[in-house]
Amino acid sequence: MGRTFAQKMNEQINEAQEIAFQTGYQCACDIWSIAIAQTIGVGSVRMLRISEAFDKLYRQYGKAWMSSDPEADWMQEQIDAELKRLYPDNFVPFYERNPFVRRVKYGKGKKK
Repeated sequence: MGRTFAQKMNEQINEAQEIAFQTGYQCACDIWSIAIAQTIGVGSVRMLRISEAFDKLYRQYGKAWMSSDPEADWMQEQIDAELKRLYPDNFVPFYERNPFVRRVKYGKGKKK
């Protein structure tokens, strides 16, 4: 049997969300690269190192924005701790910076 209308719509929504995310991610990477190069005069070798570090950090903490991930809240705390150190006078907590991210909730689990 084929997929239902609801399944097809869900797949289209998921695909659109992934496209939007990837586009936004690439936009942020591009703009940050230009800003870093223009602000502190970083050359291509150092920019490559920064890009590699960015990718590593993204792989490490990227799921912080996915409230369904069981480690999201820990990742959010790690990100906030680092940003608080970097911006001590202008720090804004994770959920204020990300108002559309659902808070991680803990429950008793499913009853059997």
